[in-house]
Parts: sequence; structure tokens; C-alpha cells
Amino acid sequence: QVSPIIDELLSAAAQMGVTGGVKLSHTDTVEPEPVEHRVAREAEASGDIPAAIAAWENVLSHHSRDEKAKSELARLRLVQRTSSENTGDPQSQADALFGEGNHAQAFNILLDIIETSSNTEEKDTARTRLLDLFRIAGNTGEVRAARTRLATLLMV
Repeated sequence: QVSPIIDELLSAAAQMGVTGGVKLSHTDTVEPEPVEHRVAREAEASGDIPAAIAAWENVLSHHSRDEKAKSELARLRLVQRTSSENTGDPQSQADALFGEGNHAQAFNILLDIIETSSNTEEKDTARTRLLDLFRIAGNTGEVRAARTRLATLLMV
């Protein structure tokens, strides 16, 4: 019912020579970066990964639903782990594989730990690491398959 009225209004406006539109620039549509995010980004840019991690953790302590902060924190934790860990243990191997783009293999290593380990702390660490990698990878087929396997393992 409203559509014919709008069409009529636009037609009348065009007959009167009133034409126009709204032109948006990129700066009109991009949200400004929160100050808290800038602190973390500056720390990372200066190469201070621990300070950047602390800054993202601080953001999350005040804004627990900040998805951007969660993703950045997960990414930086991966960077920190891959630069400082011994690649001999399976969780470090998973991080290295993920960094090389072998996401499914990385997920499977962590899922195997969750499935076979009798150490609760090791299982929790693997689960947390796996969830961080899911967040970094995004919603891909590999992530969906690994999430399904994780759900199955957690239900058993």
C-alpha cells in the first residue's frame, strides 16, 4: 500500500525537477576504531606482542562481547605460541600447521588430544587452542567439520 504512494511521490518530484541522491564516501560508512583497540594495535605494531595481548585482554575485561578483540587476541596468542614454543609437542605442531595453512590437520591434532588424553589440563588447553583457531579461521568447511567432531567428543 505504501509503495504506490512512494512511486507517485518520486514521479511528482521528478516532474518538478527535483532529483538527487545521497553519495556516501568510504569514511562515512567505516566505524571509527575504539581507543582501546588503538592501544593494542600500536603495541603490536611496535613488536611488543605481550603488551598487545595484555591490551586486548584489558579490552575484553571491559567489553566481554567485543568480537574483534576476541579475534585479535586469538590471533596474537597464536603468533606468540608459534614464535616461542618447541615444535616437538603436538599442540605446537598444530599451531605450526595452522600457520602454514593446513587447518584441517591442525584441528585433527588438537581433536586427537581431546579424544585420547587422560590429562584434564591438557584436554582443556587443546580445546581452548582449538576454539582460538576456529575464530581465526572463520566459518569454513574445515571449521564446521572440526566443530562437529568436537561436539561429538564433548558429548561422549
